[in-house]
Amino acid sequence: MENPLKSYDIKKVIDEGSSAKVFTAHPLSNPSEECAIKVVPLSYSLEFIFNEIYVLKNLKHKNIVDFKESFLRWDGKTREVWIAMEKCARGDVTSRAGKVNQREAGRIARDLLGALKHLHSNGVIHRDIKLSNILSTANNEIKLADFGISSLTPTSTTAMVGTIPYMAPDVVLVGPDRPYDTKVDIWSVGVCILELLTGKAAWGRFRDDEIMDKLRRGEMPYGFQRLRKKADIGWEAVDFLEKCFIKTPENRWDAEKLLEVFRKSIK
Repeated sequence: MENPLKSYDIKKVIDEGSSAKVFTAHPLSNPSEECAIKVVPLSYSLEFIFNEIYVLKNLKHKNIVDFKESFLRWDGKTREVWIAMEKCARGDVTSRAGKVNQREAGRIARDLLGALKHLHSNGVIHRDIKLSNILSTANNEIKLADFGISSLTPTSTTAMVGTIPYMAPDVVLVGPDRPYDTKVDIWSVGVCILELLTGKAAWGRFRDDEIMDKLRRGEMPYGFQRLRKKADIGWEAVDFLEKCFIKTPENRWDAEKLLEVFRKSIK
């Protein structure tokens, strides 16, 4: 098994979560190039690791973070998977919440929908779209990342996974007889765009259990009600979000349909 340390010069940690660390790195074959390496211990779910690599390797798209290669590092007590990918120099878009105008929010939405149209047409549901998983390159290109909990079987999905404030009601109401599909990602996009426009959490200060109760009752995010009342928010943005926040998934717009009318929805 090839040791990735023989191929990359590892620099500082740029992100760290409960299941992985992400480092800045330089390929030894091309020291001027900068990339990111995600290190995931094998003690983490093998299914999630496989999902991440499968999507990045096989479903390339201009708005999905670019995959370079992966390694299995098995060295003494070290058992890890290393995933090398492009580095998005500007990081995630969390810090831009409340600082983007409607035109910029629309561009981000358009790019996300482009990535989702590609994923959904290939049978993949992301299931964890949130601001911290939306990255931006040095050229301000939007890239969707983190596919560990993606579902590769969109017609039969009954696991309640994701980040609660970004979840669709169909995820909260899921059951053996109530699977969800790709439309859950559209709701999550709506939450992201809402937060980018307002700079505030979509559900305010409500706890996760309170958010789940509200989703079960069919309520839209609290922040959307406030957004509707803002005089400086155009009807196009409100109309776009309404299409994302339709409770019934059968009636909620999909990525392809939203893209078809996008230039009329948000300008």
